[in-house]
This record gives sequence, C-alpha cells and structure tokens, in this order.
Amino acid sequence: MWLYAGFILLPLRVLATRRRAPPLGEGGLGAQFSPQTGGPTVILTARGQPADFDEGAADYDRCVGPFSGPIFSLALDAMAPYLRSGSRVLDVGCGPGAALRKVARLVARGEVVGVDLSLEMLRLADERARRAGLGNVALFQADAAELPLPFTGSFDVAYSCLVHHHFTQPLASAQGIAASLRPGGVYAAIDATGPRLTRLATPLARAVDPGWVRFWGRQALIDLLVAAGLERVSWTPLAPGIGMAIGTRGSGLAS
Repeated sequence: MWLYAGFILLPLRVLATRRRAPPLGEGGLGAQFSPQTGGPTVILTARGQPADFDEGAADYDRCVGPFSGPIFSLALDAMAPYLRSGSRVLDVGCGPGAALRKVARLVARGEVVGVDLSLEMLRLADERARRAGLGNVALFQADAAELPLPFTGSFDVAYSCLVHHHFTQPLASAQGIAASLRPGGVYAAIDATGPRLTRLATPLARAVDPGWVRFWGRQALIDLLVAAGLERVSWTPLAPGIGMAIGTRGSGLAS
C-alpha cells in the first residue's frame, strides 16, 4: 500500500496541485451551524462511549494522510462544479479535519460541518481549524445513521472520504446522509472499490484499521446510494481502484 501511495497517488496529487482551480460561483445555503457555536466548536450529540479511532487520533494523519490526502485532492476537483462560495457542506467521518479545512477555505461564505464518532478526532479537528483561523466550521459527535434532526434538508453538498468501509449500518447511514441534503443537493461517496486493490488491502485493513467492516465494489456502492433514494447516481474514477459515487437528492425523497 505504501508503494501504491508513493508511485501512483503522489504523482497524481502533484498533477492535481498544478491545476489552478476556477473560482466558485455565488450561491449556497450559507452558514447556519458555525455562527451558533462561535466558530469551530465540538458539540456532542447522544453518543458517549469511546469510538474505535480515539486511541490513534493523534497519529491518523501521519499514517493515513499519504493515501487520503491525494485521493481527496482529486475528489475535490471532481466536486468543484457542485460547490458555491456560500455552500453549506457536510463532511461525514471528518476525522482530524484535513479534508474539512480544504473545503472550508473554498466556501468562505458558507460552512463545513464535520461529524465523526471519535471525540478525540473532533478535538484535533477543532484545534487545527482554530489554528488555521477558520471560523466557518462546526463539529458534531454523531453517527451517520443517526444524524441530528436539525441536519435534515440542511446541506448543499455532503461527502465522505474512505468512510463507507467503516459503516456498520450502511443503508441507514446512506439514507441519513441523503436526508441531510436539500432538494437538488449532492452526496459524494469516495472509497476504494476496485477488486484488485481491495483484495490486496483487505488483510491489512483487518489487521490495522479499527472499525473496518468491508470494502464495497463500484456497482454495490452505486446501488447503495440508489437504495438510499438518491437520483442520477454516477461514477467518477479518481485513481486505480478508487473512485467517487455521486448522487442527487430529488424533491420527492422523504425526510
């Protein structure tokens, strides 16, 4: 996997960083949750027990960043057409907030709301967002399958990066994320789905990835988003064996 990161993902990331992203257009739902908290503040919901990732939170970026950083940079390029300067964005499984900070800088008139089961991850995300001077961030300890009620219909865009293989309730989680979107809002699910890559990664995931449940194939991930009620679900390849399923909330999806 380190060879994959070094020889495939790193060159792709270099190419991505050389491309100048076009400025985002106007629009979006704007900020709602971050002004209530005075900036990036951890707000707890119902869950109180330690999460799988609490113990390794401080080392997460060092261990996972070489994979997740380049992947999310490529995904963000593909998500750019759906983002506006005032977009309200949901980051599902935000961890210590590396992706969240990238998006928060783009949507300066909107906000990014990060949710994660790990309180230690959220504490790190909060600290790092404050250090970066980002006031358009809010953080919630929550399960994707049980998102806070005020989230319903509240987001222009939602995304998860390398998260679906941790879901213990995949359909309920996808349905909860879909319900968080406004009509016309989009959800981007970024993950490893290629059969060769996931076959190689499975023994490693079983050994060292806390909370790992299963990898999803490309079509299975697309079908999951369709089953959750999203429409016009499409697939964008990002790197060998890794891609993004993206779907839109229709006006008829029940909240």
